[in-house]
Amino acid sequence: MVVEFHGMRLLGEDEGFRKRAQRIFSKLYESHTVIHLHANNFAEMYIIKGIPNPDVIERAFSIRRNYRFSPYYQRFPEPLDAPNDLDQLDLILGSLSF
Repeated sequence: MVVEFHGMRLLGEDEGFRKRAQRIFSKLYESHTVIHLHANNFAEMYIIKGIPNPDVIERAFSIRRNYRFSPYYQRFPEPLDAPNDLDQLDLILGSLSF
């Protein structure tokens, strides 16, 4: 399942949004795990508690019960990723583990 989340800048600006997002992500992570991330470069990056975060991010999920997962460490974007806006550089998320 691939989902594009918008308005992620609000995680650092709106406590109500942050609490709703936390409930949604917690519920989703009970049955699914993230297998890929990509920042949409049509939107901007924001600093939230000292960490750069994209305002729009694509997350690919897999259902946990179908696979056995092991710790994963990857630099994003990966070589197969491409910018959404081809006239702009892709947004760098850095190396992440999940």
